[in-house]
Amino acid sequence: MKQQDSLFAIAMAIRLRDNSDSYGEEELRGTIVQLTEKNVFSIRQISNMCGKSPATLSRIVQRTSRTGGKLNPQHLEEIRDLIFQQDIDQVDWQTVKKITSDGTSADMLSRISGIPKSTIHRKILSGHLRQERQF
Repeated sequence: MKQQDSLFAIAMAIRLRDNSDSYGEEELRGTIVQLTEKNVFSIRQISNMCGKSPATLSRIVQRTSRTGGKLNPQHLEEIRDLIFQQDIDQVDWQTVKKITSDGTSADMLSRISGIPKSTIHRKILSGHLRQERQF
């Protein structure tokens, strides 16, 4: 997945999560359609962001790709930051540990952030969070 697509989808998801209560029906529908076209988030994940049921969203959009995985929408900002950190090879592994322990799967985090799943497992999920040396 392109980094630009992930960043755009995350920005839309944050806006949806924070403002869906104030959206009109057409604005909500348009945002959901646009967000699903990016193929980053599943219907269930988007429903958790906007507070609508997955069945309601399925009537708005038809998904063919499977983009599932556990996602805690409260960590979208941290995931966005990890994309930039990954780009400069300065990942905050404590943040990765927090995100994965708070309900976002390593698969989903890897898919969105670009951090290899094997690296997440090796550094975080194996329980051997290593202290990165600072020079």
